[in-house]
Amino acid sequence: MIKQEKPFRYLKYAIGEIILVVIGILIALQINNWNDNEKKKQLKSNYIENLINDLTKDSIQLQNRIDENHASLKAMNAYLSLIQKEELSEQDIYIKYLKESVFLGIRVINTYNTNTFNILTSSGNIDLFSNAFNNSLMELNRVQNAELEVSKLNSSFYLQLLSNLSTQYPTDQTHLYRAIIRKTAGNLDPNKFAVMYFNLLDHQRHTINRYLELSQIVMQHIQEMLQKLHLKQNL
Repeated sequence: MIKQEKPFRYLKYAIGEIILVVIGILIALQINNWNDNEKKKQLKSNYIENLINDLTKDSIQLQNRIDENHASLKAMNAYLSLIQKEELSEQDIYIKYLKESVFLGIRVINTYNTNTFNILTSSGNIDLFSNAFNNSLMELNRVQNAELEVSKLNSSFYLQLLSNLSTQYPTDQTHLYRAIIRKTAGNLDPNKFAVMYFNLLDHQRHTINRYLELSQIVMQHIQEMLQKLHLKQNL
């Protein structure tokens, strides 16, 4: 075309080719962006579903454990009221402990389902969600960890008190313990026992009360998160 002295036609042709290439690139980029957005939407949808599953399991477990500890606390308070009402002696309380061994167990350690949260934070995919939602998710994780830390410390101290008591005053649970009790009964000090026993019950009650207080805070955060996830609010 140049040899035929038609440079203008050649320039128009070249520009047209460039425009077509640019349009093709733009279309390809748009399709690629659309595919990426669809993948992110699907990934986010999967995370939402998994978070709902995790938090629903946590909610059920937590409510069962809260109800169980409310019942234990109620029974313990009734037991202590009965002892005070009947004005039992230290010896009577000791005999009651040996025969019944009541309220010696606690269940205050929760197991939270944090797999989805851990994957979100470690992969960086938490950026799929809004800052407001991420802040709520982080706050939920914080109160869960706080509850676990306090409950584990209280539980550990309680179990140490229980171990000290049961070592010195074995309960009437097995033939071996019965033999120990028969052999050592004359040497046991019911007054010393009473101090250790009520110290144990007092810390047990504190452990349960603290657990209920913190677990109910966790439950409130879980319910709020589930509402947001189900309604897809501010995600």
